[in-house]
Amino acid sequence: MKIVDIIRYQADSHNDGGIANGLRKSRMKIFENFFGNLYNYRIEKGETIHILDVGGSYNFWKAMDFCYISNVEITLLNIIEESRPPKNSGFTSVIADATNMIDIKDKEYDFVFSNSCIEHVGDMQCMRKMAEEIKRVGCHYFLQTPNRYFPIEPHFLFPLFQFFPIKFRALFIRCFQLGFWPKGRNWEESLKIANEIKLLSYKDLRSLFPEAKIDKEIFLGFTKSFMVYK
Repeated sequence: MKIVDIIRYQADSHNDGGIANGLRKSRMKIFENFFGNLYNYRIEKGETIHILDVGGSYNFWKAMDFCYISNVEITLLNIIEESRPPKNSGFTSVIADATNMIDIKDKEYDFVFSNSCIEHVGDMQCMRKMAEEIKRVGCHYFLQTPNRYFPIEPHFLFPLFQFFPIKFRALFIRCFQLGFWPKGRNWEESLKIANEIKLLSYKDLRSLFPEAKIDKEIFLGFTKSFMVYK
């Protein structure tokens, strides 16, 4: 196996034996503890808890073995339709914009969850809109996002790639397969891909969620990602 294949395997959170999968499960334990502390009393009374997962998928929850799954109804919200979850699974899927959840009422959900989504919605203004919508539609929330200052960019698996000028990133994407992204088919597509992901710093997240607790996920002495919750 080539070294690049080994790196991709370890960095792919869908591979059960990979490092990324183990880190994701550790983050989910933090989420489950936070979630359980809030809602155990209602679950013990037989009540159903409603979660909105912004940018999520059915396969994610199944892979994470979420222990409250039988007591929870989860709505998956994406800008384009995810593969539909099985019937009677407790999951539903809706198409909506994370920055403008116009069809969702204030505090309609007990909990809003989002994993590695906010860095994909656009510029800081778009991310602020998503943050405000999360706080509007949910009574509580838990959000995870990669750290801008982790030395390996997590999508392209290239050292310090997030700090390259946008045209240099587009050039690399046009010429090479980086991380989990295929090569850009043309310059316009490559530029679009390069511009799609905007990683956040602790300072950025504190600005977006001033009221929240922010935990750092440490890997090899560096902050790999942040967990933001309230």
